[in-house]
Amino acid sequence: MFAGAVALGFVASLRATGHPPRLSLEPREHMRELLQRGDVDHVLAELDAALRMDPGPRQRFDLWLRSGRLLSRMGRRDEALERFRRAIAEDPSRVEPRLLLVAELDDAHRDAEAVVQYHELVALRPDDALLVSRYGESLERTHDLDAAEAAYRRALEISPDLPRAQLGLGRLLLVRGRVGDAVAPLERAAALRPELPEAQALLGRAYLTEGRADDALASYRRALALQPDDPALLNNVAWLLATDPTPAPGSAEEAVRLAERAARTAPDAASHDTLAASLAAAGRFEEAQQAALRAVHEAREQGDEATAVDIAKRLRGYAARRRYVEAASPAASSASGSPR
Repeated sequence: MFAGAVALGFVASLRATGHPPRLSLEPREHMRELLQRGDVDHVLAELDAALRMDPGPRQRFDLWLRSGRLLSRMGRRDEALERFRRAIAEDPSRVEPRLLLVAELDDAHRDAEAVVQYHELVALRPDDALLVSRYGESLERTHDLDAAEAAYRRALEISPDLPRAQLGLGRLLLVRGRVGDAVAPLERAAALRPELPEAQALLGRAYLTEGRADDALASYRRALALQPDDPALLNNVAWLLATDPTPAPGSAEEAVRLAERAARTAPDAASHDTLAASLAAAGRFEEAQQAALRAVHEAREQGDEATAVDIAKRLRGYAARRRYVEAASPAASSASGSPR
């Protein structure tokens, strides 16, 4: 009843004055209550009725924006997108409907459309470092890597300690194979936001690529502490422990525990390859051979003959009761590799 009364009051005010009252449909808890009661559809109907009364541009903008926000909260994305676009058409200089529109596009993975909106938003707010960084992420997702790198660097010119931009730049440089350049922004991102598992995982990946196995293991452990059930992180830590040329006491047993968890969560060639290496490091060679055979089978099932051949080489070592020693993981290098 409250929602209907609010909407009716809105229409009555519009009829009397030509100006809408300042409605507040916040806080969100109240909005959730309205959704549960089914009152929001009535609110939308009354807002639509107000739109049909041909209000002025400012009022139309407000009505399109508010109804779009309600539709967004109801999960009616396509209708919300249309209303945000109508609000933008009413006043192209306003940022709020563009931000709401691009958030919906991001959530829907409609990256090509989102890039266009970010471009226009950055033109309106060229010194908004966070917005410029988000533009870089959108460009990265559409594989415009040169433009993405320029956007991240611009964001860092505006705000040198913006963690999102440091992380984005480091991730992008790592993807582009410029590992030496990637380390510094990733280290900065991890220092600024040590609670971000992606920063720790990507830093571990960069260290590993540089041959800094001890530093990589430390970074992967920090990431795993933040995401203890992530199969890629479990796999990476287990691999480094299992293949360490100078293993610490107890490291093989820890590697087996972690690899078993990874294989249960994500039973693929990479996890079973790591489990095999871990079992061999613990001296359990017969079990290592069984895990390696399964890894070979799964690699071939996926059409990855090169990986199958590599694992088969390790399998022959296990049959000869030799553990496998290597500084870098051959199969599971990433816990995270994209901006979404």
